[in-house]
Amino acid sequence: MSKKISYTFVCVFSFFVTIAVVAPAWAELIAYDQFEGYTDGVLAGQGQGFGWAGNWDGSTDAIVLNTGNLTNVLLETYGGGASLGTNTSYGEYAVTRVLETAITNAGTYYFGFLIQQTHPGANHNFLRLKDTSGSVWSCAGSWNSLSTWQLIRKDPAGSGQSAWNSIGTGVNESEDITHMVIKFELGAAGSGVASLYINPANAAALGGSANATYTYSSPWTEIYSVSASRTTLSGKDGVMAFDEIRLGTEAADMFDPIYRPPTGTVLIIR
Repeated sequence: MSKKISYTFVCVFSFFVTIAVVAPAWAELIAYDQFEGYTDGVLAGQGQGFGWAGNWDGSTDAIVLNTGNLTNVLLETYGGGASLGTNTSYGEYAVTRVLETAITNAGTYYFGFLIQQTHPGANHNFLRLKDTSGSVWSCAGSWNSLSTWQLIRKDPAGSGQSAWNSIGTGVNESEDITHMVIKFELGAAGSGVASLYINPANAAALGGSANATYTYSSPWTEIYSVSASRTTLSGKDGVMAFDEIRLGTEAADMFDPIYRPPTGTVLIIR
């Protein structure tokens, strides 16, 4: 899907010009945040982008830097970036942003982001989708000092397993900027199926084999919010940076440029 805009000009008697502007193709892109237009400092209480009910909320450990943009050759990125990591005391530090409209319709959704961490394996670093109650989660990132990136899930009814668990991807963690996409099939197999792709080459790759997949047992009927979380382990330091958060219904939404109206443009939506 291409985020494009087209213009039609109709002249009548040389005196009147009707300009009809076709709205950008945002039907599949539900929400995004490129951390553009923020003020340097604490992320909580700020919010830009599209598709959100309000600002970021949570730990003051999360900061935003206009010079902190994460880049990826497959994505057209803008703005700054955000990070968690100013606090080395043991505990979880997280920020959450609620969607403007909770997703309740069964279907396939894509959640993508860029992530970069220092000291791989030192902490829990991940971004997640969450339901309203917070009892069912789907996350991607690092977990439990494991050496590979993980698909992390919280599934209280998961075949007698503990609420938290993870599935390894076989892709080694590093300090490189990494593009992650969770393909989430809401309502599939009676509840939901999450598939994690690490550095997918293009939209078509999201229709192929995933690096890790998990089928939920607990009822999952909605996607309510997005959050970024960092848990320090035994006082270890380390920073998790994140950027280019996207949630959509098409695989192409994870790669296509996000439409940005030229400065001063007036849109007449048809």
